[in-house]
Amino acid sequence: MNDSFPSQQPSKTLPIPRLRNTTLISKQNNTKTKSDRNSKSCDNCRKRKVRCNANIQMPCSGCEKDGVECRFVSTRKKMGPPSKEYTASLEQRVQILEQLLEEERRKNNKNNDISSTSEVSVQCRTISYDHSDDIILSDMIQQPQQDPLTSTTVFLQPSLSTISSSSPSSTSIIELSQDLIHDRCSHVLNLIQEIPGLTLELAECMIGGCFMVSLYSVTMVINKYEFLTQFYYQYPQPLDKYLFYSVCAVGCHFLPPELKNQNEISTIGRLLRKKAMGAMGHSYRRSNITTVQTLILLATLAPGSESCDGSSTNWLILGAAVRMAQDMDLLYDSNVQYLSKREIQLRRRIAYTLYALDKFFSAACGKPFTIRDDNINVEAPLEYELQPEEGFIINSITNGPLPKLLEEAEKDISETRVIHNELMEMYSLAQTLCRILVLFYGPKSVSSIEFRNELDNLLIEFQTKMETICADKNRAMHRVLYAGVLLLRYQPITAKITSGRNDCEIQLLDLCTMAANNIVEILDTLQLPEIPSITDGLISLATSMILRNCNHTDIKTRSQARKNLKRCVDIYMRDEMGDRSQNAVVLSELVNQMREMDSILM
Repeated sequence: MNDSFPSQQPSKTLPIPRLRNTTLISKQNNTKTKSDRNSKSCDNCRKRKVRCNANIQMPCSGCEKDGVECRFVSTRKKMGPPSKEYTASLEQRVQILEQLLEEERRKNNKNNDISSTSEVSVQCRTISYDHSDDIILSDMIQQPQQDPLTSTTVFLQPSLSTISSSSPSSTSIIELSQDLIHDRCSHVLNLIQEIPGLTLELAECMIGGCFMVSLYSVTMVINKYEFLTQFYYQYPQPLDKYLFYSVCAVGCHFLPPELKNQNEISTIGRLLRKKAMGAMGHSYRRSNITTVQTLILLATLAPGSESCDGSSTNWLILGAAVRMAQDMDLLYDSNVQYLSKREIQLRRRIAYTLYALDKFFSAACGKPFTIRDDNINVEAPLEYELQPEEGFIINSITNGPLPKLLEEAEKDISETRVIHNELMEMYSLAQTLCRILVLFYGPKSVSSIEFRNELDNLLIEFQTKMETICADKNRAMHRVLYAGVLLLRYQPITAKITSGRNDCEIQLLDLCTMAANNIVEILDTLQLPEIPSITDGLISLATSMILRNCNHTDIKTRSQARKNLKRCVDIYMRDEMGDRSQNAVVLSELVNQMREMDSILM
């Protein structure tokens, strides 16, 4: 047995390595070593926000590397919350200041109740006027040497330092310092002083004339109440100078003829227009509603063709206003939930006015229009003024009578007078004019009888509404616009009529002749001055038919045409803004040539 099996050797066991006893940790390893970080950095390292080793070496490695002096000049900012003593001292100082302000407020209220009106007027100079009916502006104009600051009675009631702003839910009182009020009130006076000869009374008369414009009244593109509040009381902010000058320039153009023909008034008007035109140089940097309003007013004053270069000034200025309005989304009802109701209505009136003027100026200048029908998406504005949501309580700051213009503006709001109804009629006429321009003057003219009949029905509908809705003072301007649209409608057809005429062609020529004669007759006998931008285009349309009749075989028709041509020149010459236009120069030359030819034949 032992021989057959090998002998068994006992297996060797490997020793198990002894684990390190983790519980037996020396006390020396458990203690935290102190950081080598320096407790205070030098000025250079603190400024650069890097680690400083000034506690090890001096100078530190950072300053030595930069080659600057290692200094500890600035004191280190104390970290942590302020001490209780410091907090208590601040609270005590705040309480002392509140007591001083309360005492000062009580003294001011007491002094305001005792002080007289004349004593406070020297400090503030808020504008007030005597609106008696026996004021004669001509007497004031004959004294150009009178100081604008002393040419009117100005006052401020003691309670102007407290402006009350009321809302349906609460009433808040806004306290204004006397220095702030004085700066705001002197702003209008400074604007008036920049125009030689302009006084406060004359400025008020111009503003009143501007708001009485029969066509495209300023109340359509400007909130009348807010503008007058800024003018008289500089609330909530002073007037924009370009808007002020443009309103006065429009009002100067619509002054009564006995005042407008004076040399001094003409000079003031030119200076106002020059000042207002400064808005064109800053319009690209001042994209706001005020700039759009200013450009609209400037466009109504500018003639259609100011020089022989073919530049249409009114079309260019209005184009800038349209582009700015598009940039501000005025042609769309977007984000209106963040605006007040009055501002929403103002934006809508501006959009509708821009659309109408865009079509009228395009037709007058022969230029393409900018706003298409699908480019405007605005609800129709209301025909009356809404109540201010946070109104300025005028009665709380004055005990005397309100200025007449501001009183009328308050009545428009309180009585909900219909004052914007004619804007919708002008908008509908502009839509018809847009169709005429697209169908007959576009690149692809349409000769469909259905479209032509639709246009004729729209014109008949507008003529019917015009006689019933328009006021008497505005009916003449609506008639002259209607005559201009008729000429645009049938001018492409009459231009193709040759010598061989049938009854329909003769009837159509007679209709266009009557429309051209009506334009000349209305513009020549209109009581209010004409709007240069509209007048220039209307005369251009009328003269196209009048010149055709100047060589008519009928002696009566030929004589009437030459007489009306001379009246067109007279209309241009009585307006200092229109007599330099290209159309005025050309018509004047034609009249002189016809007069010379008639004298030779006689």
